[in-house]
Amino acid sequence: MIDLILDTCVLIDIAKTDISILNLINKIAILHTITKVVEEVKSEKIDFVSHNIEIITPHAEDYFALEQSGSQALSKCDKLVYLTARRYNFICVTNDTKMINQCNELGIQTIRSLRLLLLLYENHVINYRRALFFAQKMSQVNAYITQKVLDEFRKELDIINHLP
Repeated sequence: MIDLILDTCVLIDIAKTDISILNLINKIAILHTITKVVEEVKSEKIDFVSHNIEIITPHAEDYFALEQSGSQALSKCDKLVYLTARRYNFICVTNDTKMINQCNELGIQTIRSLRLLLLLYENHVINYRRALFFAQKMSQVNAYITQKVLDEFRKELDIINHLP
């Protein structure tokens, strides 16, 4: 099982797409987030306990590191997410390009939400049609998931589908 830490935007996208995606991800990964993210997604009414998402309070050292850490374009919450990912060696789940770039600079693995759907398909948790359905639904709540991004997703899904 892999350890994933979810940022605010990914949690909101999943909640608005289909909250059951979290239960599906639990079949292949251990989910984590931080207390600050929980505060930011209160309006989504996500039941963190029933979706097996461990809520982590960031270390005091990470709060002190905020001022020295990374891009000024990232929120304090985003910085705490990647600092926590680094501390625990979690994969950071984010769709934010600035966050991905910062994580890459620090050697923190990242994954986008559509890549999670590919992993679910690869691991036989969801079928081809369900993966496409979730991706299309996610594109309706996230303007950055354009038709071009969906086309690329489908190509990757087709490649996995034709592997022996």
